[in-house]
Amino acid sequence: MAVGIVIVSHSDLLARGVAELAGEMAEGVTLVAAGGTDDGSIGTSFDRVLAAITEADTGEGALVLADLGSAELTAEQAFEFLDPEQAERVALANAPIAEGAIAAAATAGGGASLAEVLAAAEAAGGGAAADAGEAVLAEPDVRERVVLPNPLGLHARPASHVVAALRNLDAEVHIARTDTGAGASARSVLDVVALGATGGVEVEIAAQGVDAVEAVERVAAMAREGFGEAAGEAPVEEPEPAPVERASDRPPAAGTTLTGRAVVAGTVIGPLAELRRAVPAVPEGTGFDPEEQRRALAAARDAARDELEQLAAGPEGAIFAMHLVLLDDPALSAAVDEALDEGLAASAAWLRGVTAQEELLASMADAAFAARALDVRDVGDRVLRQLLGREATGVAAPPAGAIVAASDLTPSDVTQCADADIAGFATAAGSQTSHAAILARNLGIPLVMRLGPAVLAIADGTEVILDGDAGELVVAPDAERRAAATAAIAAAEAEAEAARRVAAEPGRLADGTRVVVAANASSPVEARRAVAEGAEGIGLLRTEFLYLERTDLPSEDEQVAELAEICEAMEGRPVIVRTLDAGGDKPAPALDLDPVRHGFLGQRGLRLSLARPEVFQPQLRAILRLAAAYEVGVMFPMVTDVSEVRRAKAALAEAAAALEAEGVPHGEPTEVGVMVEVPAAAVAPQDLVAEVDFCSVGSNDLIAYTMAADRTLEEVAEYYRPEHPAIDQLVAWLCDAAADAGCWVGVCGEMAGDPDHAARLVGLGVRELSMAAGSIPAVKARLRETSP
Repeated sequence: MAVGIVIVSHSDLLARGVAELAGEMAEGVTLVAAGGTDDGSIGTSFDRVLAAITEADTGEGALVLADLGSAELTAEQAFEFLDPEQAERVALANAPIAEGAIAAAATAGGGASLAEVLAAAEAAGGGAAADAGEAVLAEPDVRERVVLPNPLGLHARPASHVVAALRNLDAEVHIARTDTGAGASARSVLDVVALGATGGVEVEIAAQGVDAVEAVERVAAMAREGFGEAAGEAPVEEPEPAPVERASDRPPAAGTTLTGRAVVAGTVIGPLAELRRAVPAVPEGTGFDPEEQRRALAAARDAARDELEQLAAGPEGAIFAMHLVLLDDPALSAAVDEALDEGLAASAAWLRGVTAQEELLASMADAAFAARALDVRDVGDRVLRQLLGREATGVAAPPAGAIVAASDLTPSDVTQCADADIAGFATAAGSQTSHAAILARNLGIPLVMRLGPAVLAIADGTEVILDGDAGELVVAPDAERRAAATAAIAAAEAEAEAARRVAAEPGRLADGTRVVVAANASSPVEARRAVAEGAEGIGLLRTEFLYLERTDLPSEDEQVAELAEICEAMEGRPVIVRTLDAGGDKPAPALDLDPVRHGFLGQRGLRLSLARPEVFQPQLRAILRLAAAYEVGVMFPMVTDVSEVRRAKAALAEAAAALEAEGVPHGEPTEVGVMVEVPAAAVAPQDLVAEVDFCSVGSNDLIAYTMAADRTLEEVAEYYRPEHPAIDQLVAWLCDAAADAGCWVGVCGEMAGDPDHAARLVGLGVRELSMAAGSIPAVKARLRETSP
């Protein structure tokens, strides 16, 4: 077993990406991502962090890395809920999240202690190789030279293997390129990677100390064998190419087809327009007052931070959340501080620091690192615009409908061009793992990368066809090719329009049988998206967001206001509110829940609400007050026995009577239902269905309880099978009993959003499906092809 690592970030995408990247550094290390909130928005989640720590700590302890101050606070709050023994095995690192995670994973993989893993993470902030001579031993005890045989040489994975191999040896070990003299400590992954020692480069391995001979022998043997990578072997994703120079040859002839990499699908026709970026003009020379310039730079960074925080709260927030991390990167800050001490102006110091970091990343063979160079540039430009004016590093807005050509793209390039309503992107270089590529994909803008320098030689205004499916760009197409492309575009638009029309119509089977297709939601943003995607209502309005990550209980008025905002966003469509489903994997600090007593087999869901009337009554009162203005149903979670339902309905009646006595306006729920997650409720549902208006199958928990498998645990993932006949049998039993009682059955777990599963469920008798909003069009389309 090894020390586990937890990545806490405001962005789920960033946390998972860092965990995946760090996971490449060592085998046998448990890395758990705890990013974003339960509703998928930007933020941190107490319950996710606590669960991640528990998963990562397999007995050797866990190291936690966080991206921003508030994420650290969430982690520290989670620490307080650990038992004293486990708390001693957990530490929070003061380290940059990506570099720290990589260094920690490599160190943990070598069997290091928690203290050693923590030290490695906190020492990882520099991120750059030392100057020649600084990391070269003056008088080593032993040295050996090796020519690297594997194509990518000392990229991230081999570097991590070197660090792990040296873990238990008492020796100072350095690696240096013999051609440039640049050296690095062999115990630092990032320093070794930053050497840029690719295949064919000769390196010298030198060491001094008690175990110097063995250390050099180990590293040299690994190097001679290509670090386990066969000659000619390289990662699937190509490394980021060097910056593309403008082609000096004549522009491609009419009819020429340039071939690149298809990144975002779609075919478009339009005039080509090259993206032109202003070159920042910074003050030259020294003599500027360092403290005055620090204040100016701090103000500019604060303004840039405000912009990024707004972008991080938007639909593509995960990318800009990472930019917030880069804005305060320790290595960047150290380089800029050094330049300010030399007397440079704030803008000149910032540009020098940014350029150095960008060039370092761009030179790395590992594509995941290299692709981040553009993010550094983007963050740098954002601050420079605050210091020098909006036009200092901006791009000229391309005309609407243009196909934008560029050497490469930053995320800000993509958003600015999207605002200008361009048709597509064609780049000379670029990586499909870059944040610009991810952003273009999320926005649905066709993108072809790596078309080569010829794309930059095409004159502005030249008509081109960009094929994001084939990865091609046709220069000045003839009439025949243009007609074929136009026909393909028209067919694709007709298909998309048909899907949109289906999504806006009520859900039906092939024979016209109605199936309500609703959305799961827990915020106004999700509700608005649900409406846009064609949701017929909210089939599961989660209320846990009102309770999580706070030490006090929400007031009745606060609950009414928050839930009303979501109902208002649904524009009159029905909403089913699920009462508090705390416990299990949803702890709430204000409720003082115990992970065992209130765990998956403990007092959770409706069981907890019935035991805590001081929590249950205010929520029921809020739902009844909401029912005075909106079409609202109520649903009780984690029901096992009909006696629980009767007690819950009695509590609902009690809340209504109290509101009536107080003269507070309220209404009655349109329907009262339960979630069926416990197998017992599905095996013998007759009494249950006679007591309620509907049953909604919580498929995630029903599968987990039936198959005795936690879907989040890789070790038992093979047992978590939604298609297992036992699940179909439980749903069928429930639907048969419900039909006899005049009670409808829905499904609100992940099965509902899968078109194949959805088709099977309606065949069993399910007549309502509630899912993530983005799944609605595909499910509705599939249902129209399905017979009951």
